[in-house]
Amino acid sequence: MDMKRKGAASIIMHIVFFVGSILLIAIDQFVKIWARSHLQPIASRTVIEGFFALTYVENDGMAFGLLSGYRWIFISLTVLIMVFVIYLYLKIPKDKIFLWIKIPMLFIFSGSIGNMIDRFLFGYVVDMFQFKFINFPVFNCADSFLVLGAIALAVSMLFIVKEPI
Repeated sequence: MDMKRKGAASIIMHIVFFVGSILLIAIDQFVKIWARSHLQPIASRTVIEGFFALTYVENDGMAFGLLSGYRWIFISLTVLIMVFVIYLYLKIPKDKIFLWIKIPMLFIFSGSIGNMIDRFLFGYVVDMFQFKFINFPVFNCADSFLVLGAIALAVSMLFIVKEPI
């Protein structure tokens, strides 16, 4: 591939990453706004009896409310994660195989920002998805993006991308 095409492909990938991040963050924030207005007064709404509910929770900690009250530590940690993700994203070669790393990074980046917005504006993160059949913490879209991104990144690095970054 000549230099002109590589440059154009790089610009397109940056645009996709930026637009994808905006889209995922918007989905997360929209769902949280919906939860604040529709779930907050009732706290919980069963979707599938004994399996899944929409439950409004204001979480100022991590999973299960761990480290409650450490808002600025979470915001600082999120900023460090975002800087690290951007650094890695820019350092990764433009080859197609490395899309398997860049896409999960998009999810990690977006999930981090989604939760940071809540922590910064409200001092807590709004969670709403609850699996009732197990003792699992209530979570939100941003949490899902973070977990899916981390799993996909680990799988990509272990099984798909064999070359060093």
